[in-house]
Amino acid sequence: MLGELAGYDRELYELGIARFAERLGPDLCPPELVRLLDHSGGVGAVIHWLNRLRNGDVAAPIGEIETRLERLVSRLEI
Repeated sequence: MLGELAGYDRELYELGIARFAERLGPDLCPPELVRLLDHSGGVGAVIHWLNRLRNGDVAAPIGEIETRLERLVSRLEI
């Protein structure tokens, strides 16, 4: 979710991680865990969309799905 909101803005991403730590405390929310959860959420989202495409279970126009997948995959490359 954080990566989705911050996009490619590294400064905004790091600020989000800092806010999580401020709110929850560094013991409950270490930055490494936030990064791992954000990245694994992106992987899960890609798998979800690929499964939906494979099963023909899509209601959105294919162009919108393509854009969504491109954004997800590009986030995984960071």
